[in-house]
Amino acid sequence: MEALRRLLLYAEMSREKYKACLPDIQRSNRQRVTAYLGIACAFLTVLWILSGVLEFLRPNMLAYMIALAVCMGLQAVNRTFPGKNGLLLTWLMYAFEALLYVLGIYLGIHLSPDTPTVSFIAFLLAVPLLFVMRPIQHILNVVFFDGVFILTCFLFKSKETLPVDILDGMVFGAVSCIISTFIMLSMHENFSIRHKLLGIAETDLNVGLKNRNAYESQMHDYPMHCNSTLSCVYLDVNGLHELNNTRGHAAGDEMLKTVAAKVRDIFGEKYSYRVGGDEFVAFAMDKSAEEMRALIHKLVQEVDEAGYSVAVGTATHSAGGIDMEVLVKSAETRMYLAKEEHYRLAGKTRG
Repeated sequence: MEALRRLLLYAEMSREKYKACLPDIQRSNRQRVTAYLGIACAFLTVLWILSGVLEFLRPNMLAYMIALAVCMGLQAVNRTFPGKNGLLLTWLMYAFEALLYVLGIYLGIHLSPDTPTVSFIAFLLAVPLLFVMRPIQHILNVVFFDGVFILTCFLFKSKETLPVDILDGMVFGAVSCIISTFIMLSMHENFSIRHKLLGIAETDLNVGLKNRNAYESQMHDYPMHCNSTLSCVYLDVNGLHELNNTRGHAAGDEMLKTVAAKVRDIFGEKYSYRVGGDEFVAFAMDKSAEEMRALIHKLVQEVDEAGYSVAVGTATHSAGGIDMEVLVKSAETRMYLAKEEHYRLAGKTRG
């Protein structure tokens, strides 16, 4: 049962891995929604125009017009809220799929009650391949609209074509569930591999924090996620060069790993980066000045207790109009001042 649950809910991934891949899946689905709605609008516009000219398409004119209006409405919602990747995106995907299924039922049954349905069967096979969803979502969609199709067949189809359409609906509905499940497994596997490769590319494998690639690609997103303030913490490990020279690089690596672990524990893995050989950057959102002082004090104290030393500089800006380059540069400048003070005091002590 657990294997079946993982198959249907998470495409054979663990729940944690699925959640990690979900932002990439949502971005892909957002692009698909935008593209498919644009294509559908153009295609339905052409059909609507042709239905006013060609006799055999004229009975479908109203259906094309309604479908076009729905697609334009969905595209308007999609364009108005481009950054919403949660429930709204899911609603747009469901609405677009429902539109195609309903259009296929209408064209295949209400307008052609005496001939076998082709349009709905075609949509039944194609629609589940449009978006990247959990396998269970596609299966439930297929089962629901296939049930609507079979019920509609009983109500409107002629006795001659009724058995054929019901059999086609059942057989191709099952085929659609099987094919869409395997396709979803393949799509989710691709996202999992891509997420793993991206993680490797954006992770400093020596200390386990995000690397400079991740820092440069993500730093400009922080102003959009803070409500009151955004703080940058820039720190440099004191004495790394000397430690490497006296005790070897293995000792230096151990120092960096220890400091990285302290930074990760205090500021969170998601917000911490190693940006240079002995330099680290972390971000903190919506923290008061007192909270930031307490966090910095805790970091310096824990590093000292581990037998090492860091120079720390911080800068904070209120939400709205944050220039990340200026914020980081300000924190870096204060870090260098702290580092100079550290070596000045160290020199006095030796003297």
